[in-house]
Amino acid sequence: MKMIIIAILCWCYAGYAYPSAKPTLHLYTETFPPYNYLKDKRVVGINTEIVTQACILAALKCVIRLLPWSRAVALTNKNNYAGIYSMSRNQEREENYHWVGPLVASENYLFRLKSRSDMQISDLASATKYSIAAPRNDIYEKLLQERGFKNLLQLSSKFQSVKLFLAGKVDLLIASPLTLPYQLAEYDANVNMLEQLMPLPVPELQGNYLALHPDIAQEYVNKLQQALNTLYSSGKVDKIILHYKNEVLQH
Repeated sequence: MKMIIIAILCWCYAGYAYPSAKPTLHLYTETFPPYNYLKDKRVVGINTEIVTQACILAALKCVIRLLPWSRAVALTNKNNYAGIYSMSRNQEREENYHWVGPLVASENYLFRLKSRSDMQISDLASATKYSIAAPRNDIYEKLLQERGFKNLLQLSSKFQSVKLFLAGKVDLLIASPLTLPYQLAEYDANVNMLEQLMPLPVPELQGNYLALHPDIAQEYVNKLQQALNTLYSSGKVDKIILHYKNEVLQH
């Protein structure tokens, strides 16, 4: 995958010139609309805009790169002044990073095609006999296995699951009401073709966060968290979410 880079030069805020000696913060993410994705050769999305605005408010120079997830994680772990965002926070990862957040996330549900009236599902236990897909080594692969899904197809990319689901190759799809319209639009499909079955409760996950290298200066963590708190309290996060909800409705 070609590396996509967007430089967010946040040198000045409220007339204050930030010292050039401060290390640049390298931030990584993957393609996962509407949180992070490429549009018109720019990295955009709900969480991208939130992180960008947080960098500006914190007067930090940030560079964002859109990469495959495994590559993004590897680069974050190699650089003290690096981070990865739209990362699910859980106990297993807790000690590996400094956490700034939460960013925006949405509860996941199980979906089936409305044309699959043959599927009899009344609860999560009855859903486990049907086929479902998840990316290999993804957190949802482990969670589905723990919840008893035996017919689990392992994929190299999370986006393959939508294509297989629409083609009838797997029975169930995991998605959220926020991400699903974007995923379906790639295949000229829409939510009217699907039936939302039930939530997929995942208490182990605490939402999406910006995860910073554990050895980063605490000043960066504090400034970004304070900036994020300001974005929430000012209502800017709600405006960003609304913009992207309206965007998908226009297509």
